[in-house]
Amino acid sequence: IPWDTVQPLPDEIERALCQICTYLCEKALLAGDVVGKWLPEMSYGYHEVKLYLATAEFDAARQFEVFRKRALSNGGGMGMQSPGYFHRAIIDARGWTETSTVLHILSNSWLMGLYQVGEYVAHNEAESLIFRLCMQDVGRQLAYGAQHLKYFLMRKLNRREEVHSYLNKAEAVMVYDEEKDTPLREALIILLGGGVAKEQILDGVRKLEYFKRRWVRDYLARLAAAGLPERRERIHPLLKKYVEKPVAQ
Repeated sequence: IPWDTVQPLPDEIERALCQICTYLCEKALLAGDVVGKWLPEMSYGYHEVKLYLATAEFDAARQFEVFRKRALSNGGGMGMQSPGYFHRAIIDARGWTETSTVLHILSNSWLMGLYQVGEYVAHNEAESLIFRLCMQDVGRQLAYGAQHLKYFLMRKLNRREEVHSYLNKAEAVMVYDEEKDTPLREALIILLGGGVAKEQILDGVRKLEYFKRRWVRDYLARLAAAGLPERRERIHPLLKKYVEKPVAQ
């Protein structure tokens, strides 16, 4: 990472970026802890899966390291901790398919959206490269999650409703967590709008709505590719609004 390209930023922009970095540090630590918890439970007969997940755990460690370093590198510092309700929904999953579906498809679809925002608002070469590399990491995890779910659904024909129940619970907790995470939402708006002036805030709100619509669309597309196309009609009501076409004004 070319850290020498990082230059001083306006205080409100630096604080907003540090808040995003803090949240991404949390997500990376969570992913590493969750995968690490499940690896010993998997049979050695699935050695390719265990080896891949070990590399995914290492990716999570590198992501934590790089976002912590960025938060501390330009006069900012770590921001506020997130509410963490959604973290608990992943940690408390009782089977690997539930864990993988919620972590690798639902959570990582949202994470990919945040990385896309980060690359869009990057202020220097270092930030741009960080977010591009992280998109590659999470892209591999999304592909694994979709393939695992597809394999599961093809062989467990009577358990589709069980998968929907996983997603019903996880989506509800995610929506609640997002609603409570005011620091993250405000940081995203400030970064997307480019400042804290009224017109910048309004622009940031509009752009955040666009990115949310995009991540929900991509999330449903991944579930459809995994063999669960009907999720589009069963998604949480507060997410379903991003699926519907906006009404012309």
